[in-house]
Amino acid sequence: MQVETLADVLEWTRSMHRNLADCLEYCASETDSERNRMLMNYLSTHERELDRVLKLSEADASPAALDTWVYEYFDKAPAKPEPVLNEIFHGKSTEEVFAVVIAQHEKIMDVYRYLQAQAAVESSHSLVDSLLALEKQEAQLLTTQVHRLDDL
Repeated sequence: MQVETLADVLEWTRSMHRNLADCLEYCASETDSERNRMLMNYLSTHERELDRVLKLSEADASPAALDTWVYEYFDKAPAKPEPVLNEIFHGKSTEEVFAVVIAQHEKIMDVYRYLQAQAAVESSHSLVDSLLALEKQEAQLLTTQVHRLDDL
């Protein structure tokens, strides 16, 4: 995907979450482990909800912020999540599955942190701040919820 504006960054992020949800859903249907199935189904649902929330964030964002050009910064970002392949979750423990998901969230946050440092206009800086805060909050929520699953 060609990323040129902050609107494209939002779409790229949504795409990453949808892809992760699809992979988790597929692998949940393929696993024999009830525990892994529960985890992957929960994570898949969470990723789909995050995609929905990001779409709402895009609708609420200022057009000026969404139209901010970032292509020169995005290409130089320190890390970008790679598309997740369905097979990545096969044969993994619940801890390993969760580690892959959190690693994807961390890479997205790294891109946002990088873009945050580059943003010169207040509206774009504010948008990136809110996206970063959302990703952090969701990663923390996932961590809390998955640890509760461990208690079951």
